[in-house]
Amino acid sequence: MDVMTVINTTAIIALGLWNIKIQMRDEQRKLEDRRKAEIDARPRLEIEKFVLEYDDSNKQKILKDCDINVLFVSIMEYKKGEYTFDFYYEDGIENSDNWVSATYKFKNIGKTEISSLEISTYLLRNTALFDVKYIPKSGEHYLNYSVPLDKTIKPNETFTLKVNYMKDRIIGSLLGSATLTIWMRDVYGDCWAQAFFPPEGKLYDSRKEDWINHRIYTQIDTALECFEKPWLW
Repeated sequence: MDVMTVINTTAIIALGLWNIKIQMRDEQRKLEDRRKAEIDARPRLEIEKFVLEYDDSNKQKILKDCDINVLFVSIMEYKKGEYTFDFYYEDGIENSDNWVSATYKFKNIGKTEISSLEISTYLLRNTALFDVKYIPKSGEHYLNYSVPLDKTIKPNETFTLKVNYMKDRIIGSLLGSATLTIWMRDVYGDCWAQAFFPPEGKLYDSRKEDWINHRIYTQIDTALECFEKPWLW
């Protein structure tokens, strides 16, 4: 092979590598553009208003008939029977006279419609979350982690949430961790989540999540295995 052939071959290889590099850069830019467009268009909640009804300095009552009304309680004890998993809470949790509450009005400030959403506890080992219509009565010891809202929320539309606690046990964030999560399904079938700190009235920005994590935090299956085998927590 003469010198000119070597030079030409090297030039062709170099040109080919350069074209590949350009194509890869273009693909990366397109991927980043698509990701940015998705982030810009994502559903995103903002707290428009909230009232701590256990705060004596603020007697205002708003939105008594909320879209979602939940009771957020601590797990006091867990016992595994032969055929059942039994969870124990404070006495009298079904009596609303023992509750204090905080009420929130959320607005979808994103550009994408939310087809449904769900509120869940982030503290799977220590807390449970119940729709106020389905609170365990005396002798019932079941566990629940999430409450859904089957309602579409278009951009600029709102929904309301009331979080109730036992008077002597208001569950606050621990070491900066959120206590609740708001899960959203958008009209394209994607899953989004926002970490929520109810007593502080603080809400982190929305992030894209996968449906596996959604299931772990909203269904009890994985947690029951962890309660039975505590080393899995």
